[in-house]
Amino acid sequence: MLKKIIIYVLIGIALTFVPLCYINNVILGDNNVIKKQENLEPISNSSQNETIISEGAKNIALTYDVNYITYIDYDKIYIKDIKKGIVYDVVKEDAPIIYSLPLSDRNIIMYLTYDDENLVIKTYDIDNKESTEHKIFKASHIKEICDVRYSSYTNMIYINAVTEGFEIKKNNVYKVDIMKNVSLYAKGKKIENMQLLNNKDTLIYEDDDNRIHIKSKIFKYEDNKRFKLLGVDGEDNIYLLSLDKERTVFIVKDGEVVKEKHIEDLSYESVFNRDNKIYLVYKDYIYDVVNNSIIKIKPDSTVVDINDNYIVYKHSGNKIVVDKI
Repeated sequence: MLKKIIIYVLIGIALTFVPLCYINNVILGDNNVIKKQENLEPISNSSQNETIISEGAKNIALTYDVNYITYIDYDKIYIKDIKKGIVYDVVKEDAPIIYSLPLSDRNIIMYLTYDDENLVIKTYDIDNKESTEHKIFKASHIKEICDVRYSSYTNMIYINAVTEGFEIKKNNVYKVDIMKNVSLYAKGKKIENMQLLNNKDTLIYEDDDNRIHIKSKIFKYEDNKRFKLLGVDGEDNIYLLSLDKERTVFIVKDGEVVKEKHIEDLSYESVFNRDNKIYLVYKDYIYDVVNNSIIKIKPDSTVVDINDNYIVYKHSGNKIVVDKI
């Protein structure tokens, strides 16, 4: 009898565990590629957390273990060791690499290649130095990728591509679902910014007329019709800065305004929004919109990446410095 009970318990655990593994892993494919890193040792807060990058570097970002800076230069991904200031690895493909993004919960880079006909989604496992192809599909007239949003909970990926035809630039948004099916979510629009909810397959984007589209439906609230999309927090609240009601941020949940916030200083220079964080970057400080807090930053530098504990600056001479918050 005891043996039967044990067998039933083991079967129950297996039936629960296997679907969860599938949900988490299928869009990124190989288990080795998406294995979450444990016991990671972050960089120490020392003056040696800096390196020099090339003038034309783009998509500069800090990795999950905060030991490396990644960026694209001459169609390749460079992975530089921040502590040692040396190139740890270079990712090369037959087709040009046009976009890269380190994942927020594992030591892996998601990147895209394009050969003027096929757009390919790949990942690179930094620790194992392994590249894995996940999806290849036809895509026409792409000039650049301006944004990629993904959710590790729903395994949805949305790619905002700038296209050009007859000297007219517009945006196409490609959607890749959990089964790796690709569809054209938005075609021929001009999109300024886009965000993706964590727990629902819901894309939000701002068009060039400052209208907000939530799952393809235009959002309005009272007399407010124009907004700047600031970002999304960890509870799937959408933060919209009204352009009709000065200094007011509407916090939207499930299509309804649940709260308002007021921002005294609108002289911010840029907005940083990724991994459920929303920061307004000013000349000498950063305002954390979600937590309503201030972070002092270095003068005469450009903020290129932020995570929970570190800020990545770009100084003159293309020097990258990583400082602890």
